[in-house]
Amino acid sequence: MVKKGLLPESATSSKMVGNVSEVHTAVASPGPWDITCSVRNRVSDSETRRTNVICPVPLSDPVLEASCLPNGSLNISCSVENGTDPIFSLNVNGTLFSANVKKGVKRVNNVTMPSSDPWDVHCYVNNSLGHKNAKKTNITCRVPLSATFINASCQSDGTARVVCEGAEGSNATYNWTINGELILWDSAPFLTINTSEFASGAINISCSAENSISKIRSNDTKVFCDAPVSQPLLNITWLSNGSAVITCWILSGTNPKFQLTVNGSILTPYNTSSSCCGFNYIMSPGGTWNISCSVGNKLGESTTSNSSHSWCVRKTNCSNCLLNSIIGGVVALIVTTSPLLIATIYIERNTRQKKT
Repeated sequence: MVKKGLLPESATSSKMVGNVSEVHTAVASPGPWDITCSVRNRVSDSETRRTNVICPVPLSDPVLEASCLPNGSLNISCSVENGTDPIFSLNVNGTLFSANVKKGVKRVNNVTMPSSDPWDVHCYVNNSLGHKNAKKTNITCRVPLSATFINASCQSDGTARVVCEGAEGSNATYNWTINGELILWDSAPFLTINTSEFASGAINISCSAENSISKIRSNDTKVFCDAPVSQPLLNITWLSNGSAVITCWILSGTNPKFQLTVNGSILTPYNTSSSCCGFNYIMSPGGTWNISCSVGNKLGESTTSNSSHSWCVRKTNCSNCLLNSIIGGVVALIVTTSPLLIATIYIERNTRQKKT
């Protein structure tokens, strides 16, 4: 007797094997079945013990699913629709993973791979009747961006190279903001800032990076770079009292440090007025001066050629020199003509005495 689904009588057959009679009955499903067999004849009957029977079912083709998670990881599932006691295993990029599933479960769910795409995934399923497999290759997932920060460095020409760093992720584009104003979008992760941007001092710069699944922005960072100093210009202005005003200045450059050298000596700061781009120094009257002016900053130094300047020769108002010259000429005239004048007077006096 077969419980749980008897087949029509036509599906039952019997045969003699030696002195033993066998009965064969086909069933439509794998069970489980509780089976007993009873035999009787005219004089007696007998029945076997109840037996539980399960027949294994061949595996259907596995279905492999792979999907990307918001953090860029890969989620893997593999299942079969039919098959008795399937055993699953996964091979990801050549590494074999055994999937622990309960007996009779026909699906392995939510196996997560960290972000290291691309992935090649194979799903293997087997049971006592055979094995099946499915595969997906070259699977990629977009990875969200990590935190960004500004890394700036000053170049020898005074420009700044700014890099938006730390934005690890997939296919990022970058936007740049200087002093609150968006200046570039869909740009590269680096930027060159010209020296003109530092004319008013340090600038605030930030970057943002985005891809299809995330967007992140850096904090504002102050950036400043010195610009190279230009060749200094030197000018001498003469005052009415004979003093000279020495002016040294530059046309471009940041944080200049000036140095004035007169006759080989570096002048001390007293009697000096300076600004960001030049200075004045007042020289007392008298003497001949060899003057040079140098200026430098962190990027380099530049010096004017030595110039020779003499007091009075270069004065715009030389009235004192002219007066001294006139007095000297008068004295020389008196000295040279006085003997002649005395002789004339003496001769004229003797002539008058002779006449009387």
